[in-house]
Amino acid sequence: MKGAHDPLTVLLLFLVFLAPTIQYRVELGVFSFAVMEPVVLLASGFLLARALLKKQTVRIPRTWPEIGLIAIVAWAVLIRPWSQDGKHGLSDIRDWGIPVVTFLTLRMTVRRGWRTAIDMFVIVISLTALVGLYQGVTGDFRPFMAQEANLKVAPGEASPGGGLRWDPASGMSIWEAYAHYASLSEQGLAEEQAVVDAASVVPPPFAVGFFGHPNPMGMFLSAGFMLVLGWAAERRRPAGWLILALVGLAFLLTYAETAYLVLACGLAAIIVLRRFRSLKALAALVVVVVAAGALLLAGLPPTFFQTLAWRYGLWTTAAALLARSPSILLFGNGMDPYAGLAYYFQPHNSFIYLLLDYGLLGLGLVLAVLVSVAVKGWQDGSDGLWRQSWSLQALWIAALSFFAIGLTESVLLGIESRMIVLNFLACYLGLREELRALGGTALQPGRANSHA
Repeated sequence: MKGAHDPLTVLLLFLVFLAPTIQYRVELGVFSFAVMEPVVLLASGFLLARALLKKQTVRIPRTWPEIGLIAIVAWAVLIRPWSQDGKHGLSDIRDWGIPVVTFLTLRMTVRRGWRTAIDMFVIVISLTALVGLYQGVTGDFRPFMAQEANLKVAPGEASPGGGLRWDPASGMSIWEAYAHYASLSEQGLAEEQAVVDAASVVPPPFAVGFFGHPNPMGMFLSAGFMLVLGWAAERRRPAGWLILALVGLAFLLTYAETAYLVLACGLAAIIVLRRFRSLKALAALVVVVVAAGALLLAGLPPTFFQTLAWRYGLWTTAAALLARSPSILLFGNGMDPYAGLAYYFQPHNSFIYLLLDYGLLGLGLVLAVLVSVAVKGWQDGSDGLWRQSWSLQALWIAALSFFAIGLTESVLLGIESRMIVLNFLACYLGLREELRALGGTALQPGRANSHA
């Protein structure tokens, strides 16, 4: 809103950022909802009502991220009621609609003071990290953790869960073994994946925050670390670097191996992209890094790829299902039959998940949003905005990192995860719009103001 100080807007932004990090569902018989849903809906309602009461112009930006997200919701409304599990299909519409409506509300009503919004986000990230550090030290206070998270182990350790254990003497490579195991699962001949009852396993002292599993906590802190890095680099104060160290330590305690790799690549990217602006130079560098990485991976023992091979088996089941039911490519709704065939209920790959549940059109819409954000970031660098704001580049890399993690995780599977991704995207687009409105001049830390 207009005015130099708007504490209500700041509070509402804080709640929108905090709510999806508390992953708890309220069960009311046949109906259930995530605790974040009423919080973000009320916050969005307050922001919209205040803007309308003040007779301010409320307009959805006519750019592709917003248009693409609206199209995704519309496509979900058209196809998801026809899923095998009709109740789940209808819930999925809500699980897309609420995050997208909240995202659009932020884009329509908050036009200035995005640095204060980022301050609120940093506070949420810091609080989540502190909870994770306590959990990592004590192994206690994990109130919303799902039982299956008990099977999570530190990198390099064998999971206590059941299922396939690859034997090098079997004559099959580790990839062939999991593909064969997936084939047996499709025929109903595979043993249950969790032979060991997860409830009977004492989990290691990993960080999970208020998430249901340490993997989404790792995804959140991976992007959060990148944001805090940009925030601290702009302020150059000891407190900022201390917060960054605390977030980094909590992130390590999540044992989220894919997120480790993605964050390492993100840190390399933020340095390289500030030094190389030539596409040819970047392409040459990527070729060298990929070749070196391939040589390094080729020298590792097959057991190093155990968790990736486990995912590969899931992906082969998805391919088999699509070959058997090609109509899924047009109309989606393939996750319900997939869960009945695979040895795990989801494919651990965001792009395969999107293809199964929303078909080629749904996957194409998400990829179009991704490409549009990537192009905007490249334009920011070319226009010199990265030199004006570390936070802008950090937010861009953080938003893209979710899709990189999505290569081995189903990042967009739940309503809270979708809201987290869109919160990072809203901060990036909002700060970008504000910087460009000011002609690229450096912003000073200020207060969050709604649309003026």
